[in-house]
Amino acid sequence: MDVHFDIHKIFDVILKIGSVAGLLSLVFSLRDQIKKRSKFKFDFRGSSGKIDTRDNLDFYDIAFDGYVKNQSNEQNSITEIYYQIWGNKGRTKTLASGMGAEIFDASDKSKKISLPILFEAKEGKHLIIRFSVCLTGTHVNELVRALKPVQTGSPFMLPKHEFSLSFKDVDEVLFDDKGKIRSQRLIDLWWTLPNTFSALKVGNPLPYLWHMFKIFFVYFFYKIFSVIQRIGF
Repeated sequence: MDVHFDIHKIFDVILKIGSVAGLLSLVFSLRDQIKKRSKFKFDFRGSSGKIDTRDNLDFYDIAFDGYVKNQSNEQNSITEIYYQIWGNKGRTKTLASGMGAEIFDASDKSKKISLPILFEAKEGKHLIIRFSVCLTGTHVNELVRALKPVQTGSPFMLPKHEFSLSFKDVDEVLFDDKGKIRSQRLIDLWWTLPNTFSALKVGNPLPYLWHMFKIFFVYFFYKIFSVIQRIGF
């Protein structure tokens, strides 16, 4: 029996096998990169807050109890912890933000922990994180005291604004408590936007327009960076 080899079909098979192998290699590479990507998340267990007066100044003392988790397959460090009151659902704006956290080991509340905090791969630490936020003479006073009804028409009230945490790692990437990347640059630009309103009121829109252009520009690249970081590059 004569056997005829079609060289073109043989090459097609080889190319297909190579393409599948290359695709599988890419999939595994992406999986490894995703596992290595930086990510800190806060698993909330509870919080408490109260207004206290010290030296004729009012402070809002708030404490967070929870697990801070390094969800990466690599070591990473937290270099700063912030409290935030977010100003929109997209978490690109804040109503209030600050530093100065006091950090304690939840298993030994007398053990104070200093920043930066080193996390091994896939390590979680049970921490108590406290802030003393000055209210006297600040806009935070109104935010803390603002209330809203539990539901429409209800006489029962809840705080209108919620405090949460965000974390900055050694590469200066900012993560909110849910582990999502946030842009400090974008937050700062929205915060300083009102500085352009005085010129706008007297008929000069250029500072406002230039500022809004910078917000759009930073937001655009922030979204690109978020996607790139999500797949581990």
